[in-house]
Amino acid sequence: MNMLPGNYIAGFVDGEGCFYLNYRREIKRTRKGQPQYYRWTPYFAISMRKDDRNILELIKDTLKCGKIFNLKIVPFFRRYSLRAKKRMDFDLWAQAVEIIYNI
Repeated sequence: MNMLPGNYIAGFVDGEGCFYLNYRREIKRTRKGQPQYYRWTPYFAISMRKDDRNILELIKDTLKCGKIFNLKIVPFFRRYSLRAKKRMDFDLWAQAVEIIYNI
């Protein structure tokens, strides 16, 4: 398995990555009174063209997670800091993840 350097991935994510939060309302229709619940879900995504799949596979293998829902993302980017404007996005996103999951 090929591993990419952490600084390479951080630079890559500075250009192609996205950290975001989704806030949604859910209605539990199967429960009496159909109670409503609200929740935050953190996401990390890299969007690329189909012919760049190889680099995404290498990033996935290096991060050791098949889906970017995995919270290994926070410690990784704490260790290998982003250097462009996405650093502020990540910092806010990571704070939200830590609050949501009490980590």
